[in-house]
Amino acid sequence: VADSRPPLEAVSAKLVQVLQTPPAQVLDPEKGSATPVAGTVEVKAQVFYAEAWSALRRVPAQVCGPALRELADTGPMLSRLWAVNALLVHGDESRLGGIQDELMAPGQETLGAVKAVAQSIGFYARSADSVGVLTALMQSPVVEVRRGAANALRNTTAAATLRPLAAALRDDDRMVRYYAVYGLARHFGGLISLPAFEAREGELLAYWSRWSEQQLAAR
Repeated sequence: VADSRPPLEAVSAKLVQVLQTPPAQVLDPEKGSATPVAGTVEVKAQVFYAEAWSALRRVPAQVCGPALRELADTGPMLSRLWAVNALLVHGDESRLGGIQDELMAPGQETLGAVKAVAQSIGFYARSADSVGVLTALMQSPVVEVRRGAANALRNTTAAATLRPLAAALRDDDRMVRYYAVYGLARHFGGLISLPAFEAREGELLAYWSRWSEQQLAAR
């Protein structure tokens, strides 16, 4: 039966269908689905999910958004992660809280998708409504998740980001610490480049640590 929907809607539906297809079915050898990526079925399937996600970036949000939100609410976790990832590209952060637990403690089968979502969080999350989730994600053991959350926090102008950014000054990861310094300085009109941070890291961390101890305690 021919698809009677407008072409863009039909393409969008097919792409969302890829995201909700179980890994074993995505990699069905009888259908010619193969990938040179080594690893488990779930790891190999990420290639196809990533391709569908990349294509959905070019589909208008009003076309793909409803199906992606439904998938983010009701699908299996792997599908939910990729659906939220696609929504983030379109500026929709409304389902981020629904995958918070997985971002905090991903399983091996979802780790690749978690890292992909983390990158999109850093690039696209800007809403003050997401600060609570981003703050929680700063405790994730996955460094990519902490980097993504810190990157988003540094680009969010809400005053509520000051405390999590100050806490991130003590993170084990250098990029997280850089995002923390950048975000704190940005609140007061300053800009710190990565080379400048690398040259003066100790000095900058000491300065903003003192500032946070003095200023945030009174807030």
